Amino acid sequence: MPCCRLSCVQAFDRLFTFLNTTKEVLFADRPRIRAIVSYHILPVVVTTAQLFNGQVLPTLNPDANISVAKTRAGAITLFNAACPACPKARVIKANIPNIVPDAAAKRDFTIIHMIDTVLLPSL
Repeated sequence: MPCCRLSCVQAFDRLFTFLNTTKEVLFADRPRIRAIVSYHILPVVVTTAQLFNGQVLPTLNPDANISVAKTRAGAITLFNAACPACPKARVIKANIPNIVPDAAAKRDFTIIHMIDTVLLPSL
């Protein structure tokens, strides 16, 4: 299994344990899955060079922002400052270019930052 896929599986396994639920139960809760997925998408392209300690980023989930902790060495942790009990995530691979077609069949550039934990907009 490739490392990226393994990291994703491990992140979701930790989420199910944290929420004390199963994949089937969580994925059947469509509003909650929508809230979680939209919380992982920013409306703007941001590289790690643009991130700074204490920064607050908007997400496509209108009810929750992502906070940034960045060390002098450049290690980045993302978390929900409004939910101290929610898990924090480390960026384990950053600035992965991704080109996706937009609605007009043009190319649209995005950046993916792989994290080790699924973030939650709330409990």
